[in-house]
Amino acid sequence: TNSTGLRRLFSDDLVMVRLWARLLLNVTQLPIIIMNANIDSGTVVDENIDPERRICHWPVPIIQGGYWKAWPWYQCMHTKLNAWNLPCKHVAFLDYDGLPLHGLESVFDVCGDEELCATEDIVTPKKKGLRVPNAGMLVVRPNSTTFRTLVAKTGNEFANNRTRMLAEQGFLNSMFPQWKNLPIGYNIPHFHNFHLKTRENTSYFLHMKLAQMTRNVAKFLGVQADYELLRRWRELHRSQQGLNGKIKSNSSKFSPQV
Repeated sequence: TNSTGLRRLFSDDLVMVRLWARLLLNVTQLPIIIMNANIDSGTVVDENIDPERRICHWPVPIIQGGYWKAWPWYQCMHTKLNAWNLPCKHVAFLDYDGLPLHGLESVFDVCGDEELCATEDIVTPKKKGLRVPNAGMLVVRPNSTTFRTLVAKTGNEFANNRTRMLAEQGFLNSMFPQWKNLPIGYNIPHFHNFHLKTRENTSYFLHMKLAQMTRNVAKFLGVQADYELLRRWRELHRSQQGLNGKIKSNSSKFSPQV
């Protein structure tokens, strides 16, 4: 069942990108770049979704790095390091398995001049007291020298079979130990038990995991969502929880390395 869920998850990836792009086009006027590796994203997000051709499609190489061997699909998560090589002064990187809720402009002001800003990962098992960035949304300042350094070091870790339970998040934490912690609302993870009624201001809710989104939450936040797609995504997410549960049950045998 879990392997079937994984296959369905990957087959739905293109649909998720289309939903993500459509929503992002609706909430911001900032330039949008889709970094794509081994796929022509222009065939995924076509003129039906982006009639004004506001989205730039940017081919990037796959970057591999240290990862926990029980989660082999995390070895390519370091591909997002390509954000440091984009032709921009300031970049807000978003994973496409989340819903953009509002414009992104405010996050640049909150981040300021910091090299790396993110919300804290409060989901993944890790050493007590360890603070690591949630790499589902990163605010970075592209720099070619920094990019070359990141790629060289993560490539060395991959070549030397480095184990990192937190994959690219642990790597970023080691490279930017003083990264700036953003308020949790800027990137709401799917396991975070937040209470909407206690939030007087939801304008800073910028990015939410699709598995967390429900019809009521979408209505409260004023988000126009594809509920059928959200239903399918939650089903896939539950199958992933089953898979991750098996992995987590054995995690005590390993020393969580970052």
